[in-house]
Amino acid sequence: MTADDPFVVTISDDEYEAALSIPPRPDLPPFNETRLKFILRGQSVVYGVKEDVLSRIVADWQGGLPVQNVRVAEGIRPSEGVAPKVELKFDLSGKPKEDAQGKIDYREISRIVSVEAGQVLAIKHKMKAPVHGITVTGKPVNVQPIQDIPITVGSGVEKLEQEHEIVYKAKVSGTLKYQNNVLSVLPVLDIPEDVDFKVGNIHFQGDVKVGRDILSDFVVESSGSVIVWGSVIAARIQALGNVEVRAGIIGKSRGEVVAGGDITANFVENASLSAGGDIQVRNGLIGSRCHCRGTFSITQKKSRIIETEVIAGRGIDVGIAGSQYSANTRLITGIHIEKEDEYLRTKAQVEELLKEARDIERRYGRALLENRSIPRGLLDKAQKDIARWEELKEIIRDTSAQLKTIEDEMYDYSASILVRDELYPKVFLKIGRFELTTTHEARHVTVRYSAEENRLVF
Repeated sequence: MTADDPFVVTISDDEYEAALSIPPRPDLPPFNETRLKFILRGQSVVYGVKEDVLSRIVADWQGGLPVQNVRVAEGIRPSEGVAPKVELKFDLSGKPKEDAQGKIDYREISRIVSVEAGQVLAIKHKMKAPVHGITVTGKPVNVQPIQDIPITVGSGVEKLEQEHEIVYKAKVSGTLKYQNNVLSVLPVLDIPEDVDFKVGNIHFQGDVKVGRDILSDFVVESSGSVIVWGSVIAARIQALGNVEVRAGIIGKSRGEVVAGGDITANFVENASLSAGGDIQVRNGLIGSRCHCRGTFSITQKKSRIIETEVIAGRGIDVGIAGSQYSANTRLITGIHIEKEDEYLRTKAQVEELLKEARDIERRYGRALLENRSIPRGLLDKAQKDIARWEELKEIIRDTSAQLKTIEDEMYDYSASILVRDELYPKVFLKIGRFELTTTHEARHVTVRYSAEENRLVF
């Protein structure tokens, strides 16, 4: 500052701000914004000059107001920014799971993740980009750049852009795949190898294909169908659709296959099968239990069913039934399994109601309850029991009628049992409520219900 130039420019220590002061000088010649810019430039203030503030200074000075330490320039302070963060809603680590008791199940590992349509798969919290600085004197201040985390949307995934985050959701049910930052959901799970400790139990929303075997005590659950190119060995399959086992089902007395649709297999040993549709076996069964709502059949000629119980709603077709050494083969058809379940539940309900009614009768006597001849001293106390007993009679009557209707609908006497080759003695046969046990060997027979004779006939 000189005697003719009283303007005072102050630059902060970090050089991100500059201020201007003008001491009171009545004799100071008029000045304008251009003059102030020239003065600032002369003091190395070249960036971030606030022209609106300069205009205000000129107006204030002309109005007789003081100008004291007014900030006239501001640089850009550097910012480190905020790194992006990806929040994965799944675990592909392959670590075994721990139950509530702290026991580790090494069959429950998470390398294969099944998801449902609409499920949130990941949330990416957006990065806040770093800001490079610059001082009022024009010096650049650089900061370390931040790397973004890209997520590429693959098939079966939708991306929902929001202000501060990006949400990734499954468009379809299936198996999740996250590789090289590509997020996908595949509707079919294809396992080219055994289901073993390396793969773990499968819980999948979609169809499952297993290229080899399912080993002992492993579980495959599917909302679709399951195809196994090898064998199912002492394992469990549960599917809402069909189950096809190209080799055999070797249950070792604990293997189980449950399907909402059909079950097909080459052979079955010591296993339990339950199907909402048909069961078809190519080369015979031994030591097993098979339930299906549709038909049960063994397709290969001379294939045997032995030591096995088959319950099929709509008919049985086998090659050889039983053997000369066995008495534990049971073939049952003409029963709607779902109706049988309903019948058993309703029957149990009737028995509970009857028990409650008999308890009341034992307290007062049936004759007293029917005639309402309860002694006056017990009448007030018995009113509630009497009302409940009357209510129970009506419920039992209605439920018993319902039970009779279910029983009539439970049996299908058009179903038959076909044995195309040999039927051995001691094989239990049942169609609907009618049953018999064979006493001699027979060949090429069809067992059916005869309404005229009201029994099973060959």
